[in-house]
Amino acid sequence: MPQDPPVVEGDVGVITLALPEQIADVKRLLEIIKVDESAIQKDFDKLGISSWEEMTKDQIRRTFDAIEECDKYIEKEERRIPHLRPEWAANHLSFCKQ
Repeated sequence: MPQDPPVVEGDVGVITLALPEQIADVKRLLEIIKVDESAIQKDFDKLGISSWEEMTKDQIRRTFDAIEECDKYIEKEERRIPHLRPEWAANHLSFCKQ
């Protein structure tokens, strides 16, 4: 006799995925600050995703927050190490100041 499939009960929630524009912005910024692919994959593994397109809006927001924190650190350190944050990178990362 066939068995019934397992039933999962609970609240149903809506998952809103990140917009393609947000994904493109994050990818561009990560190239600027030179984040290693293995670090990105490690974060994907933690989130249980395999691509940017699977990210939720909340996850992409947290990624932007992390990039902003990285930029703040680089901005602070550039007084000691000027080449750490070249002008072209500062211009691309200026969204953090808004």
